[in-house]
Amino acid sequence: MKTIKSKLQDKLTGMGMFESQAKQVMDLAIPKMNDIVDDYNIDFNDPSDTYPEAIYSVLFMTVKITALEWIEENAPMAWFKPMFV
Repeated sequence: MKTIKSKLQDKLTGMGMFESQAKQVMDLAIPKMNDIVDDYNIDFNDPSDTYPEAIYSVLFMTVKITALEWIEENAPMAWFKPMFV
């Protein structure tokens, strides 16, 4: 079963990150995404069909910003960096 977390993580690997890098980014991004809305936490282990595609686009904005921060700090010369700018 594909989860919300794995769906977002797959977007990162689709943009060139290794799976291990994408996991690190997701670990940083999940708390940020849960801070977006007060009094509501997303269970990232829920099935990926829990939310409509538009919600994933909004969530991925936070993931993408977090990924760029991670890249700047950990892999500034990564070939896939332009995908996140």
